[in-house]
Amino acid sequence: MKSEAFDPGDLETLKTLANLYFKVGLYDSSVRTLRLMQVFCPRDPWTMGMLARCFDRQGRYDRVVELTDDLSFCEQVPSIGRALAFLRARCLLKIGREEESRSLIRELLSLKDPS
Repeated sequence: MKSEAFDPGDLETLKTLANLYFKVGLYDSSVRTLRLMQVFCPRDPWTMGMLARCFDRQGRYDRVVELTDDLSFCEQVPSIGRALAFLRARCLLKIGREEESRSLIRELLSLKDPS
């Protein structure tokens, strides 16, 4: 039997599956699906954003902070980068890094809206 190569459409299927898992609260399943997507498209803004959202919902705020240390992967999609920066600020606050959180929020509020 001949195996078929991975198709870009397969990523869309995985994206739909990860999103479905997220929406029904199956965050561990969503994370596993997103990790598989990272094999084929590491540092994809949508994938990284969903991972951060899953970790946030699981209360794994330290993982969100770790994941959002470098948001350069969002340069092509500034709206995702801005949303992740605000999520980072929220998670910094949750783990007791209040001053970093406040500083980041001040910085974000001083930026012009990219839209």
